Amino acid sequence: MLDLSRLTKESYPSVISALETDSETLMPFTFTISFFEYLNINSGFMKAVLGPNGDLTFQTRLKEFMWETLYGNNPNAFLKEVVPGQYLAAYIGSAIIGVFQQWLESGTKESPLEMARILTTISVNGPFFAAGLKK
Repeated sequence: MLDLSRLTKESYPSVISALETDSETLMPFTFTISFFEYLNINSGFMKAVLGPNGDLTFQTRLKEFMWETLYGNNPNAFLKEVVPGQYLAAYIGSAIIGVFQQWLESGTKESPLEMARILTTISVNGPFFAAGLKK
């Protein structure tokens, strides 16, 4: 988790910059690619803790990490509440963990870059856009 925490904190400026540019062509966030590379390198462990017989405590700690990163006692937190933060963090955390789990369970067939593109598209544009229901 320390590696993920360091990676996230180092990536804040590029995430904020990418979100503020309002670009038509959204490139995957660098830190998202790094997350998938981390998962890929540690796929045995990650599959064990995030798999069907995994460690729910690890998933809870991962969601807590996301909460602290997004809101917590963090002067660099970049989200402003439109909905109560704990619900948004729970939604984002569960969604991201679900994507991680699906990728690991399906054998990591897509590259970390492709997975980062997929997750960035869903996260930034929303699930209805990703499903082709919203332009």
